[in-house]
Amino acid sequence: MAARLGREPFEPAAATVVRARIDRGEGPALEAQVEVERADGTTGRRRLDSPTGDCLELASAVELAITLAIEPLWLTKKPPPEPPLVTPAPAPAPVVPPPVPVPPPPPPTPLELRVRLGVLGTAGGVPGFTGGLLVGGVIAWPRVGVALEGRAHLPSGVDFGFGKASTFSALGSVVPCLRAGWFSGCAVVSVGAFQVESAAAEVRRQTTVMAQAGARATADVRLAQRFALVPWLEAAVILTRTSIVSGTSTLWVTWPVALSGGLLVEVNFRHDFRGLVPRQVGSMSAAPPSLDALYRAELKSVYAFLWRLGARESEMEDLAHDVFVTAARRLASFDPSRPARPWLLGIAFRVFSEARRKVRPQDEVSDALEDTSPGPDESVARRQAQRILQQALATLPEERRVAFVLHELEGLSVNEVSEVMECPAPTTYSRLKTARDEVAAAVRRFQLAEAQRGGAR
Repeated sequence: MAARLGREPFEPAAATVVRARIDRGEGPALEAQVEVERADGTTGRRRLDSPTGDCLELASAVELAITLAIEPLWLTKKPPPEPPLVTPAPAPAPVVPPPVPVPPPPPPTPLELRVRLGVLGTAGGVPGFTGGLLVGGVIAWPRVGVALEGRAHLPSGVDFGFGKASTFSALGSVVPCLRAGWFSGCAVVSVGAFQVESAAAEVRRQTTVMAQAGARATADVRLAQRFALVPWLEAAVILTRTSIVSGTSTLWVTWPVALSGGLLVEVNFRHDFRGLVPRQVGSMSAAPPSLDALYRAELKSVYAFLWRLGARESEMEDLAHDVFVTAARRLASFDPSRPARPWLLGIAFRVFSEARRKVRPQDEVSDALEDTSPGPDESVARRQAQRILQQALATLPEERRVAFVLHELEGLSVNEVSEVMECPAPTTYSRLKTARDEVAAAVRRFQLAEAQRGGAR
């Protein structure tokens, strides 16, 4: 702490008393409690824990909590300049040509590997309507993807006067897709075998080639970060028409178009896989940002986000403190190829939600953010508009308010909002649409009330 603050923070006769205690919890867990008693008689307590029993991790979190309690703005201060070292004058260095600049390595391409399994129903390519099973694998980028699939249809058949012809078919498919949010449009090219078997025929079993080409529409319903349900519909032109004939009579012939649909379960086994991007010689993988850099860059955003969610002025400092303590503990697992703000606002959202579960929220709009509020030189209309927007946000349920703030005010994409709130993308779209309508209606109500009050005066 002395190294962080640049001074010795503890004195025997100081007005502020700090107590810290670390105890053994259940199983391997460790628990810590930090208590700060100030000169005015107020006492603040903070409880920290390490579920894995990592004593060094917990001690670091305790040290950070005490540092921020003693001097909350210590990270905003510039470190003192180091004194110059007195060294002998160096010998003149030989003149060498400047190094040729090396271009930075290309950024890693986010790539996902998925496995899918599901059921299907089809008609047109087989007699009648039958079900089947589909398995496959997907290589997916943010906007495009390619799937390799195999499908097998359950046996079906055609009855005729003195017997029955049974059919079985199996196909392999290549499915390139374009993705827009939760919806994907795909092309499908399939090749396989169509088999007909009949005990009454001269040739008991016959097999022919089946080929199809068409289009597919899918929806991605995220259940969690690694699991999704994918309903799909497909129409494909049958390129190799097949018929079943008995004597001179045609019993069945394939339709011009085969119709299929089903439901898949997708599992993402490796998120943001980047192994296909070659590294340049001497390049290094990006390191996670330091806590100091994260604090300086995002403190104002965290305060603004908490304020827009409805945090009260009296709790703003404690909530922001909890956000950065949690971020410090999870910093080693942060993916530096992703932007830090969505990750940090996700932590802020969970800290705010946990605080609201413990304490009943009050209908109060905080004005704690001096930096994000209009200054004295700004127009009355702007200040009034910000006040009305904050009042309108306070009328929304928490889930819709968070989605609206993250997307409309913080600028996160729908997929990033879905990750922060741990919900499927269609749910986020629905929450945003409802929130926009509710905010617009609330703003109109508050504007009308302001106009009426102004007219009454």
